[in-house]
Amino acid sequence: MVAAPGGVRWLVVFASSGLLALPWGCGSVEEPPTETPQQKAGVVRAALRDALQHMQAGRSREAVAACERGLVVDSTHAELNNLLATVEAGQGRYAPAISAIGRALRHHPEYALGHLNLGGIHYKLGSFDLSEKHLLEAARLQPGHSSVHRRLAELYLASDRPDEAILRMRRALELFPDDATLTFYLARSLEDAGEQELAVDEYRRAVELDIGFTEAFYRLGVLARRRGDVALAESALSSFQRLQQIGGGDPDVPKQLDKLRAAVLNAPENALHHYDIGAFFAEHGYHAEAANRFRRTADLRPDDTRLLNHMGRMMARRRQLDAALEFYRRAIEADSTQVESLVGAGNLLTMAGRSAESIPLFERALKLDSTSALAHLYYGLALLDAGRGEEARAALDEALANADEPALRAQIQKAIGSEER
Repeated sequence: MVAAPGGVRWLVVFASSGLLALPWGCGSVEEPPTETPQQKAGVVRAALRDALQHMQAGRSREAVAACERGLVVDSTHAELNNLLATVEAGQGRYAPAISAIGRALRHHPEYALGHLNLGGIHYKLGSFDLSEKHLLEAARLQPGHSSVHRRLAELYLASDRPDEAILRMRRALELFPDDATLTFYLARSLEDAGEQELAVDEYRRAVELDIGFTEAFYRLGVLARRRGDVALAESALSSFQRLQQIGGGDPDVPKQLDKLRAAVLNAPENALHHYDIGAFFAEHGYHAEAANRFRRTADLRPDDTRLLNHMGRMMARRRQLDAALEFYRRAIEADSTQVESLVGAGNLLTMAGRSAESIPLFERALKLDSTSALAHLYYGLALLDAGRGEEARAALDEALANADEPALRAQIQKAIGSEER
């Protein structure tokens, strides 16, 4: 990440919208003459899929090769050129990135994502006039996309045009409300425009939305101190210092957090960026901050039961039972047939001494999958907690009959031994 004039940070790899380019030398490769249109379309689809997978895994060389494979078939394909440009720009190769997006726009002049990403590259290179030209065209083509207005606001903030930045960021927030990153940039814009009281309000809103937002706490503290609000300044700077201490003195840990924050600042619309920073907080024992970012992840991916269950497991492993239960319940709301969600939520309720609530969840799970050894085990434990010993023993016997893994069988046998005593 690079600090641009005015302190605004801009990453050129737009993961949420996918900035991309055209491959080295692909324009000189002849198309295979024997492929049918259907076969060509299949090659392009496969190339896009492979390139995205490689890019997300950080395999830039393989991502470029996948793009080139597809561009041999269709050298004008907008998404492939844009994806290749993302990879090239991410490696600091801006000339081929610009060439790739330029090729896409020559053949698809109303490709809004191309204008958005080309505007981003020119911003990175300090060519603010060219950046604004392409970002305004993207806004004309896609006025309902918050990221376009956000990028323009960042550009105006960096070029000392705070009033225009305020207008664009307010529009971005209308389209993508309750976002800490957009609120932070609105606060920055208001501060630069001399609207200090309003800026304080927006900084406070930003840290309410994201309690792990280090820079927002710092700016809030500094501005509050400047305005003579000692209590607010001390509170904000205390939170800033606490976040700076992550890693227990290991200087690399705060740097890793800064990189994760940069990804969120660059693409706050991408749920996985919020998940990544949440997982990092969880790993380092900042559980409230982890749950806060996982909630934002869940807000952005409310139907992703796999991710919701995963966040529930992460919180449960760290004994954050209320947060874990919240994510399991959100998974159940998204899909009431999820056995893992029902069993996970039920187990947490039993652990909290709420077997009257957990038993119905286990019964629902077992109607969906009567062979789940884990569901039978936890059902048996809940029945034991409720004082229903005979039913509990039947459930535990059923669990043992369905269990294959030695560790699970040992756990069930331990529960049976406890029930017999």
